[in-house]
Amino acid sequence: MEMVLTVSVVLLMFSLVIPAAREIVNKTRSDNVVVDLEKIQSDINDFITINRRLPDSLAEIYADIPRDPWGNKFKYLNIADSDESIKFKVRKYKFIKNLNSDYDLFSVGIDGESVQPLIGKSSRDDIVRAKNGLFIGPAEELIKSINE
Repeated sequence: MEMVLTVSVVLLMFSLVIPAAREIVNKTRSDNVVVDLEKIQSDINDFITINRRLPDSLAEIYADIPRDPWGNKFKYLNIADSDESIKFKVRKYKFIKNLNSDYDLFSVGIDGESVQPLIGKSSRDDIVRAKNGLFIGPAEELIKSINE
């Protein structure tokens, strides 16, 4: 009986600790993505300084497009130098406000999925660049700041 009780207590402790540890790992990964996006933004700025234009893709800057900690390639979309057809790919908030006017840069997050409107369920875990680089962070934080 004591053995069953001991095993039950240990299993209960693991059931509490494992989700908390997973949350800490994902928070650390998200923080690392913010640093990575800031570095990519800096590399894009260097490209602009040298070439006097935005890159058409991240492949113009990197031989291998960087990946986030979940293994997904970072996403980039040149908005400023594109024609009207691009407007259907631009990240938005509530189908109205574009997040950026120059370029979109983001990680699709833990789930590896994303949709154009930031409020979509699969976009909530994205790590995004918004306000032309004045904000880089989790989409949920951006949504909260916009709604306040």
